[in-house]
Amino acid sequence: MAKHYDLIIIGGGSAGLGAAIAAYDQGIRKILLIEKENAFGGILNQCIHDGFGVHLFKKTLTGPEYSHYLVEMLKDRPIDILLNSNVTDVSANREVTVFVAGKNVVVYTTKAIILTTGSYERSAGAINLPGERSAGIMSAGQAQYFLNLRGYQFAKDVLIVGSGDIGLIMARRLSLLGMKVHAVTEIMPYSSGLKRNIVQCLDDFNIPLYLSHKVVDVRGRPRINEVDIAEINDQFEIIPGTTKTFKVDTLLLAVGLIPYVALSDKLGIPLSKSRGPVVNNNYQTKLPWFFVAGNALHIHDLADDAYFEGEEAGRAASLYVKAKMKECQKTLTVVPGKGINYVLPNYVNLPLNSEELVLKFRPRQDYINKRIVVKIDDTVIFKKFFPFLFPSELVILNVKNDLLINGESLVVEVSDE
Repeated sequence: MAKHYDLIIIGGGSAGLGAAIAAYDQGIRKILLIEKENAFGGILNQCIHDGFGVHLFKKTLTGPEYSHYLVEMLKDRPIDILLNSNVTDVSANREVTVFVAGKNVVVYTTKAIILTTGSYERSAGAINLPGERSAGIMSAGQAQYFLNLRGYQFAKDVLIVGSGDIGLIMARRLSLLGMKVHAVTEIMPYSSGLKRNIVQCLDDFNIPLYLSHKVVDVRGRPRINEVDIAEINDQFEIIPGTTKTFKVDTLLLAVGLIPYVALSDKLGIPLSKSRGPVVNNNYQTKLPWFFVAGNALHIHDLADDAYFEGEEAGRAASLYVKAKMKECQKTLTVVPGKGINYVLPNYVNLPLNSEELVLKFRPRQDYINKRIVVKIDDTVIFKKFFPFLFPSELVILNVKNDLLINGESLVVEVSDE
């Protein structure tokens, strides 16, 4: 007979640990936390740069230090854990199949599940990288693994593709280790990394950033030795005569993360514009017992934000397990309006189970001196001025419960007014 839990959390990174801690603090005791690696923390454990924990712990920590602090918090809350364990299936009748490394396959039943499986990196194939597929092409995550966990210095001359925070931080890390980072290239006309990282990781090391550029050729065997990039127009077409050649032995791809949603896909849960599952304000999917948080829902800028989102999902799942979630009387469809890329949640169940509605979104481009306007149908219910808005920085707004009125849709947009 399968062992039963009130709540199973799949994934032991910052969001999963936040969910477990919050659920325990809400009185849920039969909790199982499953992690595929031999330690909790996920990608944090190979991120040895600092900058983690400023909001949660009020101090600057490295990734492994941040992970250690979270695990210490978990130790005060005795819950069941499984390490080195991979969830292979979740069925519609809430059975979770787990392969425990070196042991056997176990099936558990549960009242609710929180998916916090994080994300994975886009590959060379995913971006249609042209040219040779030789040694020397690797992802930023692979580079972190070799450098930070194995101590293997794998390159002398490097070109980085992608100006998100991971690519920027790797540019600094490689430079500090004596490797020559010739440039960082970005296909978009703006960087997707935090502004402070551009300054600290590129400007401080005199590393050029080529915006609106793409790789057009990769040459060399058995290891790459040359990479060509060229400028592109707003239609992503190559501008003739703009090709630049870099003599490098390593091409590092930091071209973005994608939510890992294989388990929710098996259940037929649809995806939103964030490329994560469609959820309501309680982090519930179309299956009310299946919750999603962290990078499995959308890509976060900060581990703290993923942790806090895990907490929110943990509290919501606790209400569901205890049958204390308010019955939905009205649903608002959430719409990304003018200037907005995506908004979470994707729909709102009223009445809320909290005092505020938390909206999370990214603008489509850089904006200066704009307002974010929240409307229900054509009625403006909330405005906030922002001196700067960047696609690289997730915006989080809290809208008071009493501002929510009857309507069909809730729209978030950028406005001059």
